[in-house]
Amino acid sequence: PEQQQQQQQQQQQQQAQSTTTSPPTPQAPLSRSSISTGSVGSFLSRDDDSLPDQSRMRAGLQQLNEAIRGLPESLNRSYFEALRECPELVESESNPLWFLSFERYDLWAAARRLSTYWNWRKRLFGDRAFMPLTITGDGALSQEDIVHVRRGYFTLIPNDDDGSSVICYDPSRRTHHDKETRMRVGFYLWHCMTLNETCRTDGWVAFVLLGTSGFTTSSLDGAIRECADVVFDSFPVKLKKLHLVQCVLPGGRRTLIQMLMPVLKFVLARLMDTAVTHVADTPEKLVESLSKYGFQKEGLPKSAGGSWLYDKMYEWQLRRINLERTILRQKHYQPATPTAQQTMQHAEIQPLPTPSISTFPGTDADPFSTMGGMKLLETISSLPEGEKACFVKAFRESPVLVRTESNPLRFLECDETDSKAAATRLAKYWKHRYHLFGDKGILPLVQTGEGALTRQIMTALSSGCISVLPTKSNEPSVICYDLTKQSKLDTIALSRVAFYMLQVASENKRSQSEGLVIVTTGILEAHKSQNLLDFVDLLDAIPIRVSWIHFTHLYSSEDGNKGSLDEALKIVREKFGPLGDQKGLLHVGRSKEELCIQLESFGIRKDILPKHVGGNFGYDRFVQWQELRTRFEWGLPAGAKDHHANDIYDFSRVKPLSDLPPDERKERKRRMNVVHSRRKRERERIEIEVLQEQCSDLRQDNYVLLQDRQRLEGLLQGAERILLPRKAQRS
Repeated sequence: PEQQQQQQQQQQQQQAQSTTTSPPTPQAPLSRSSISTGSVGSFLSRDDDSLPDQSRMRAGLQQLNEAIRGLPESLNRSYFEALRECPELVESESNPLWFLSFERYDLWAAARRLSTYWNWRKRLFGDRAFMPLTITGDGALSQEDIVHVRRGYFTLIPNDDDGSSVICYDPSRRTHHDKETRMRVGFYLWHCMTLNETCRTDGWVAFVLLGTSGFTTSSLDGAIRECADVVFDSFPVKLKKLHLVQCVLPGGRRTLIQMLMPVLKFVLARLMDTAVTHVADTPEKLVESLSKYGFQKEGLPKSAGGSWLYDKMYEWQLRRINLERTILRQKHYQPATPTAQQTMQHAEIQPLPTPSISTFPGTDADPFSTMGGMKLLETISSLPEGEKACFVKAFRESPVLVRTESNPLRFLECDETDSKAAATRLAKYWKHRYHLFGDKGILPLVQTGEGALTRQIMTALSSGCISVLPTKSNEPSVICYDLTKQSKLDTIALSRVAFYMLQVASENKRSQSEGLVIVTTGILEAHKSQNLLDFVDLLDAIPIRVSWIHFTHLYSSEDGNKGSLDEALKIVREKFGPLGDQKGLLHVGRSKEELCIQLESFGIRKDILPKHVGGNFGYDRFVQWQELRTRFEWGLPAGAKDHHANDIYDFSRVKPLSDLPPDERKERKRRMNVVHSRRKRERERIEIEVLQEQCSDLRQDNYVLLQDRQRLEGLLQGAERILLPRKAQRS
């Protein structure tokens, strides 16, 4: 007791001494040389690496807060705002003890670093800064940020032999140039890195791949320099080594690193003191050079001579998501937005897609008689003969069809009234249409069996490989491309179906102004499919824009036999041309519900999403859409069960059967009989497809249960390893 009293008296004296040490005034510069350490030496000397006990820790934290209060308001404002809004995050994601330990218990240095951390976090994430740093979709990172995390141009690769985290920058995987987004991605990865105690004590490793395809000097821009400033000034981690890696094949440019050295010194100025260059003409020599610094071949990317694939990155991200969700549930953090289930609880389920052609201006009147139409005709006449020949032929043989199915006003609106671009697109449209449909290209694009779509094309269309999802009339169109259903279709049949579906989607005026959304599923099928659909020419010809292309992948037990996800993704992206990189977003999940939540965050409702990504749109509703579309194209009234038909297509012009003359009445009855006959024929196909969807659901449920079983067995084995020695001791 006497010793405890003496220790308490000494602590009180030390605290009194520390309070006499005045913090720097707001006007005082906080340069390294001017930082005072007098308040620290009372409870831990600067050269002592041992950790203080809990009471001294608490005293140190109190003094740290006092030091932060002594900083200028411009530096400490965000930190104290975080303490008010989310004190639990300040403790868990920016533990002050990390900063004290990193700065060797220099209070003023730790105070400045911790305050700078929250300043950068508030600047980059805005109001979302006070939410957990997660890639679950309900934290500080938005879904768009998460998509760029999945791009992998800036990612964590396996640790080196010392256990230090390794961040790899591969500019060939970067497709966007928004500085703030890239810095948010970097901030999240450095947050993950900070959780590794080895990085806080021994340092982290940077790995820059130079000389890869897609690398230019623009890959080393101001964003990289600012990212370096963030990690150096804000995070309690230090850089151990910077590896600049270039693999040059024989005959290549060996001096790329030397050529870029002035740029590297400017952009990576604060990192270059620890830089090591690795240049080799074979992958084996590159691996040998890197092995001297604790790298194993299994932990290096293929572009650096290793065998590590980016599929491992996707798997790490899924594990990370599960871990983050577990932590969120345990700590009861509030999500940034309502859950998908809450959002969709009262959502009205609307059947079937796209507004009617008749809602567009110029359907009844001649669109070529408008100022824009006349200007477009004049521009087309100046095009080379080979480009305009198909349009001239169609305009001469069927001018009414040209006016209705290739309304020039749509092309002008799509190309923002640029008559030259619109004329080029319109000429490509008819050239591509004749190429796909031959002489039938001059017939209407309809599913009635009396137009350009032959029975063979209708069979391909009925496969559901490409479908228009049932968006509301005030929403942009959404097209689903399912690679798992195209194996039995040849490329030309697939292109014809895609042309028709894009034609239907282009009737939606919102798709022209805001852009079409494409959801692609079954990516791994790209490894074995020889007839992948090429969207480049189609999207250049149809008067429609693309806002997003969502690539989705649902992990299953069969993935290991189907090849690399990353390689398959590259193949599919190429089929969309530049849009594949510019607009392509990857979504991965271990359950359909995970994929559904990710897609919902981009405004795609659950009730219109296909069932294989967690939605409600099954093959039976696709057949329902086919029938409604046929009724509209044939001028028939909507069915009795199509309650929302008039919200999708304009059936107001359809006359009652009693008002028709006898010959038209007879023709309508014939057409109705055809529709009913098709419905009967499709019943068996619907039953088969529904059974296949149910089998797919059961396989996925089984996969999830197996994953849970393995996880629980691992926990049980871990518990047994802990308890068995204790039982042995007791016995």
